[in-house]
Amino acid sequence: MLAGNAFDSLLRFAKYSTPLQREDPSNGQGDMKDVNTPEQPLDAAAVQARLTREIAAILAVKPDTIKPDAPLHSLGIDSMGFVEILVFIEKTFNLNLMESGLDRQHFSTIRALAACVSEKLPAP
Repeated sequence: MLAGNAFDSLLRFAKYSTPLQREDPSNGQGDMKDVNTPEQPLDAAAVQARLTREIAAILAVKPDTIKPDAPLHSLGIDSMGFVEILVFIEKTFNLNLMESGLDRQHFSTIRALAACVSEKLPAP
């Protein structure tokens, strides 16, 4: 788990980063057409599904191999992967991470992160 200062540094770094382009590990089966423009409100389950697909892409594994309650560090997420997750959240869900109130406890698992992100999303 990242220490507080490292977490803050990664948040600042992520603010100026852009997501990496990568192949879809679901071999074209994933539906990402509405990632940046959701047509309906997203609940925690929908946010969790998107986060799971992104984390699977970062790790180059299939999404169904990702356990939502596994600690992110145990999945193999390193500091660069963490930055990619931060950038993905900011860009996909239009959240300003520096003002969102997200902290390192929210990044313990995908399920915890999805619950927090879904609570921060503006009402439609």
